[in-house]
Amino acid sequence: MFKQVLVSVMTLGLLGTAPAMALDAGHRQLIDTLEASGVYFGINPPQVCDVEKTDESYHGVYFYSDTNQTPLLAVCQDFGGQGEETVWTDNDLDTLRHESIHFIQDCIGNTVDGELDRIYDGPGGYSAIEFNTMDIVGALGYEQAQSIITRYEENGADEDVIALELEAFYLAASQEASTIADVMSHTCPVK
Repeated sequence: MFKQVLVSVMTLGLLGTAPAMALDAGHRQLIDTLEASGVYFGINPPQVCDVEKTDESYHGVYFYSDTNQTPLLAVCQDFGGQGEETVWTDNDLDTLRHESIHFIQDCIGNTVDGELDRIYDGPGGYSAIEFNTMDIVGALGYEQAQSIITRYEENGADEDVIALELEAFYLAASQEASTIADVMSHTCPVK
């Protein structure tokens, strides 16, 4: 049921995200929705981000902490290092959307416990849209999908993790932040 609501709301969003250089209203809404759902949100935290400031960071993380029973999401900004928040780049905003999808993948099963489920689970699944991993590969394009698969395989990811990552890359690129926030507010618990 929740996956049906999620997919219905996702499909209402406009495809494509406009480039942005600052934290716009949609991304601010996404951060506010994450925090309302009990997610600890951090920007450039030293526990996750590199000390050195680089012009392009691909670091972001979503995980559930068994220690304090808290979901955590961090974005390491381009030019941010372990410092203060900087101007948000398109890459930073994409990372925020990507990691937010992982939170939705966590809470889609009515719990927030670090066990992620695919939003689009293919024919015969909970999703009202019969969209599977091969459909996502097609939507991303073979070269981009293969690059993602190779990167995660090299880091020891199994087939399930790769499917979750492909889905997060696809949805982060194809959905606006406000749509992701709306899905999250309808799918994830509010603390």
